[in-house]
Amino acid sequence: MDANGILNVSATDSATKKSNQITITNEKGRLSQADIDRMVSEAEKFASEDQANKEKVEAKNGPF
Repeated sequence: MDANGILNVSATDSATKKSNQITITNEKGRLSQADIDRMVSEAEKFASEDQANKEKVEAKNGPF
C-alpha cells in the first residue's frame, strides 16, 4: 500500500502459471463511519432473531 492508500495486488496460479493483478483504491462513495455504525447496531439488534431462525432451520434439516 502506498502513501495515497492505493493497494496493488497480484496473484499467480502455480499450476497454469496464469497471473492477474488488481488495484484497490480508496475512492469516494464508500460507506461512511456513520453508515457502518448503523449497520453494526442493526446486526446486533437482529442477532437473536437470526439465531432463532438458524436453530429452526437446523432442526428441520436434522437427522431423520
